[in-house]
Amino acid sequence: FLDTMAPRAVARAPVWPPWHLALIFAISISALTAQGETLVEYLDTLPCWQGYDCPYLLLNGNSLSGSIPTEIGQATSIATLLLYDNFLNGTIPTEIANMTSLQRLELQNNSLTGTIPTEIGGMTDLIRLRLFTNSLTKHIPTEVGGMASLKDLELQANLLNGSIPMEIAKLAGLTKMIIGLNSFNGSIPTLIGKMASLSFLRFEGTSLYGPIPTEIGKMESLDRLHLHGNSLSGRIPTEVGGMVNLSTELWLYGNSLNDTIPTEIGALARLSVLHLHENSLTGTIPAEIGGMT
Repeated sequence: FLDTMAPRAVARAPVWPPWHLALIFAISISALTAQGETLVEYLDTLPCWQGYDCPYLLLNGNSLSGSIPTEIGQATSIATLLLYDNFLNGTIPTEIANMTSLQRLELQNNSLTGTIPTEIGGMTDLIRLRLFTNSLTKHIPTEVGGMASLKDLELQANLLNGSIPMEIAKLAGLTKMIIGLNSFNGSIPTLIGKMASLSFLRFEGTSLYGPIPTEIGKMESLDRLHLHGNSLSGRIPTEVGGMVNLSTELWLYGNSLNDTIPTEIGALARLSVLHLHENSLTGTIPAEIGGMT
């Protein structure tokens, strides 16, 4: 494992001792302030680009600029690629799907544009995909349902639109899905009730409308649910009481929900935070809420 902590005054890529190249297991380059250096310039100096295997390439938290080169698809030994917290721009190259060993891809907090490539659906070994806080546009590709190993999907704070694809429900092993702060339309897919492993779900601030699907009550692993800041309407479904493991947060505020608060909400005995304000709820607060300790 090589971890290079370059002095802040140094603005050049590290020099790798030739006799160490065959022993490299991971490259972590942190705390660089190479102003004006591009990602391509750095990659050209690394053993991964010289025919050596390096399963972990961690270049996050630098001042790297420029685009992600298409040649990155040739780095088939990399299992973890961290490029977040840089100044990268341009699009995500379709060739990234050729990184057949990739399990963790984190490109968040950059200035990436364009669409999420459909080819990403072929990355069946990918476990974590984080693309949040960029300027990605258009819709979530339906091909996302092909990422059979995915457990963590974070696409929030982009410019994505369209509806949430039903194919996303094919991600049976997904435990965390955060896709809020986009410009989606349409309703919450009813098939979401089949995502039995999901423990953290955030759809906030996405312009979703229509009712909260009753199928949400089947999500027994759910621990946190954020649906606030949308245009959801109708009543809070009684099936919400089926989310027996909801112990952290239920945020439904800032919608157009109406009717009374269902007594079944009192079954969420372990819930810590409940936000229902800024809706059009009527009636009284059910006594059953008193049992939520």
